[in-house]
Amino acid sequence: MVRRFAIAVVDFGGSSSVEALVAPYCPEAVFTPAERRYCARGGRALDHWAGRMAAKRSVLALLCVEETEDSLGGVEVGVGPHEGTCRPELCDRGHRPVVDLVPELRSHAAGQGIGVSISHAAGRAVAVAAQPGEGSAPSAGSADLP
Repeated sequence: MVRRFAIAVVDFGGSSSVEALVAPYCPEAVFTPAERRYCARGGRALDHWAGRMAAKRSVLALLCVEETEDSLGGVEVGVGPHEGTCRPELCDRGHRPVVDLVPELRSHAAGQGIGVSISHAAGRAVAVAAQPGEGSAPSAGSADLP
């Protein structure tokens, strides 16, 4: 059972670069090194960057934290673990995103994991961040926060 959720939409149809997508912020401050490696790998299109941005915004909205360059950079949207018959060296898609927070944001999560789902098409990215209800375990797509 979901206790709370938040949704964010990023319109990237008019953007031609990552810098334009995150303006007025700096991409190096908004995206962690791991996120930059993931989104840059294999010449991924701008939709992957926009999806990460939407996920970060939905997490901040869920936590009731103001969006700033620092708060966006404090949310890392990673790639979940390889499961089943997946061959990690060949697999590049299909793994659930996982959320990790810097310690300053963890206190806002009230000890609960945060699950996130991302989608992108036709110049828009949408993300939903959710926290489980009391007595529920976080979804497989969320990280347990210490």
